[in-house]
Amino acid sequence: FGSKSVHPIPNSKMGCSSSKDDRSTYSKVQTKNVSETPSDVRNNDAQPAHNPSSPDPKDFKVAPVEDAPPAQLADSSPTSATPATALLPKDPELGEVEEEPLDSPQPWGRFMALWVCCTLASGILPGQALFVNQFAESGVFSSMCSKEGTCKDQFLTLTTIFGVGQSLAYGFSAPIGLLYDRYGAMVVGTWGAFICALGLACVTASCFGASAGFDANTSWLFVIGVFTCDFGSMLNSFSFMGLIWHFPHSQTLVIALINATYQASALLPLLLQAAMDASHQSLAIYMSGWTIVVFITIAGCYKLIPTQKEYYDQAKKILGMPLPKAPADMKVCEMLKRAVEVLGQTKEEHIVSSIALAMGFALPGYYASMTAPYGEALFGHKEDGERLAELNVLCTSIVGLALAPFTGTIGDKFGLQTIIGLFVAIMGVATVTVGLPSWPAQALCGGSMALFLSLFTIFISRYLLMYAPPNRYGAVQGVYTFGVVLISTPWSLGGIAATAILPPGVNAYRIPMAVFGASGLLVLMIYAAYFRSHPPPQVPPILPEDEAELAKGFGCTTLEEVMQVTNTSRHELLK
Repeated sequence: FGSKSVHPIPNSKMGCSSSKDDRSTYSKVQTKNVSETPSDVRNNDAQPAHNPSSPDPKDFKVAPVEDAPPAQLADSSPTSATPATALLPKDPELGEVEEEPLDSPQPWGRFMALWVCCTLASGILPGQALFVNQFAESGVFSSMCSKEGTCKDQFLTLTTIFGVGQSLAYGFSAPIGLLYDRYGAMVVGTWGAFICALGLACVTASCFGASAGFDANTSWLFVIGVFTCDFGSMLNSFSFMGLIWHFPHSQTLVIALINATYQASALLPLLLQAAMDASHQSLAIYMSGWTIVVFITIAGCYKLIPTQKEYYDQAKKILGMPLPKAPADMKVCEMLKRAVEVLGQTKEEHIVSSIALAMGFALPGYYASMTAPYGEALFGHKEDGERLAELNVLCTSIVGLALAPFTGTIGDKFGLQTIIGLFVAIMGVATVTVGLPSWPAQALCGGSMALFLSLFTIFISRYLLMYAPPNRYGAVQGVYTFGVVLISTPWSLGGIAATAILPPGVNAYRIPMAVFGASGLLVLMIYAAYFRSHPPPQVPPILPEDEAELAKGFGCTTLEEVMQVTNTSRHELLK
């Protein structure tokens, strides 16, 4: 093709490749009106020039000679009322996909049933503010105390475990993403619920051991249980992304509701505490009941989560183009390398965003793990620490259930720039109120940090949808999130170490939080200005090998050839 214009001749044979089998037939058709692509996103450079006296390429259709019948071009926008399947060659491995309008009823009933299952299998990290105190009261790590009752060393040990667990939970995204890309949402989600249940069983065994006076021998089960449980919960939660292409008009809202499972599950320790107060039973008894419930949710996850084939069918229908196939086997190094290459195409943007997110995450993460001891130091009584922990859990739950749909709608309507602006405003409010010995101020602070954490996961998921093609989304998100964790973990653990070194008192908590808040606010303000001048691409960057595989579906070798044959821009072809 070179750089010259191409003028197809009716009923003449012509193809992208030199292979006879790959050639396509062009024939004159009467086309329907196709909804126009907005002028601000159309790539005019990709429109081939043509002689007015020659047949207009828009009046022609492309169909492989042997594989597929002629079909008309359709609008390729994900929000179009008509799926852009006209450009799609039939894929025998995916089978026939029943076409239906994008504004057809969306599977909200299925979504909400899966939402309940994932909430129950969300692990113990969401309620850590209360769980730290409950596990301490039940005797976990009581062997570290020199006298009866709870002690500072016990709380710091539990807090450190939860802090490391929270960092690892995001670091788990790398292997989880690889598993998701290879095996699909249904396999990943079902095994995630099973692993979460096993982790809860280990935590329960630790509680029974502590209550029987064997904490020194069973406390190791708690460490294994926390990390196992939360790996399983992240694995299970990630599988929710299998439904993302079932809601093409509301992807940010769906991501917000997925993340709301985390906030909603923070209510579980409150329910456990109420049950213990009413029945005078131990925490271990109710942890056993919760473990059994999570085992039951395995069946629900198996039934409700989309298979890998369903995910690809739906993404293909919405995106309007043949998708690169899922990896045939688990080549970890190669998959990670490809994910790094995807991110490397816009390396600067990802480095800046990961630093900003890591610095902003430090204050909410520290506050969530230190709420109970900080409340006691701030207000002067142990009961105040428990009250502040309960307040923080309530704020987390209310924000997740009430504000998540609202923030998701904002993201869909106004974009990521608005979410970054909210990051700055929220961090400013939290930094000002976190050190005030006032219950209204702490309620505002807790709600602000809960909202920040909710927006944090929404932003990462939506941000990477703009940079990663569907076949590499899981691995790309895993690598990116792992990078954020590598930056945030040493910074966050430095705050916990400072609290242990500083003299006992409220300033042992205030000083690290002031540093986290001020630095996070400054970096997020810089990132807000940077993002405005470096917006995400209109379509995800594609690796050369993925581009070649996509073009092969049209009988071509490059997307540039496909653009010329179909008379579409790169944005229209890939959108």
